[in-house]
Amino acid sequence: MNYLNKTALVTGGSSGIGLAIAKELARRGSQVIIVGRDTSNTEDAIAELAVISRTSVRGITVDLSQAGAIQRIQQQIEGQPIDILVNCAGFGTAGEFYMQDAAKERDEIAVNVVALTDLIHVFLPAMIERRSGVVLNIASTAAFQPLARAAVYAATKSYVLSLSIALHQECKSYGVQVAALCPGMTRTKFFDKANWHTTRDTERTFRTVEQVANTAMQLIESARPYRIDGLRNTILAHFARLIGPSLSARLSDSFMRSNHN
Repeated sequence: MNYLNKTALVTGGSSGIGLAIAKELARRGSQVIIVGRDTSNTEDAIAELAVISRTSVRGITVDLSQAGAIQRIQQQIEGQPIDILVNCAGFGTAGEFYMQDAAKERDEIAVNVVALTDLIHVFLPAMIERRSGVVLNIASTAAFQPLARAAVYAATKSYVLSLSIALHQECKSYGVQVAALCPGMTRTKFFDKANWHTTRDTERTFRTVEQVANTAMQLIESARPYRIDGLRNTILAHFARLIGPSLSARLSDSFMRSNHN
């Protein structure tokens, strides 16, 4: 794929996996627009990207859980064509469902599912018309199983994976690549924000954001509908499918019980 003279919009691009993917796109010559929730983090990310970018870098600060967020993004890009859409924004919640804050989990669905779907609706038609484009959605290995004590998060990622595979089939004849990247546990701030405790043994298995971003670029270049990041994660995800949802939920309950504050 020729990334020169292409414009990439990366949600969740101010930190973590989103920023790492934005860096890879910038190195390859794409103009990058990152969407972040926090002004300070977004500005810091722009400064990092500017050092390695071969073209311009822009930032948009917006909370994707709020009404009007998609319209604000459209206003900020002023009709500029988007060649690569990376839907990376998202967050998780942990703990028993009945104890969770309903408003926070509604925001979780708004970001992980609704905003992602709305952005595809906004930018995919023009890609179809141009017979060129990429939509990369960040799912998770959680998409392959129900997760007790992270029920809403896993459900949102199952949606992302299912949607991506279906759209991949719909769009491939138009020359548009739609795919889902499925990372496992990765060294980001995700677990702190979700209030998940991780042990040293667990952390030894974590992948880096650079490794995940490298897998993302391989997926963009491929004709595959999805890819799981890392061999260990691939084995675990397929094992979860093999044993079935009921047993998978029981095992996840045990794991989450011992890894949640």
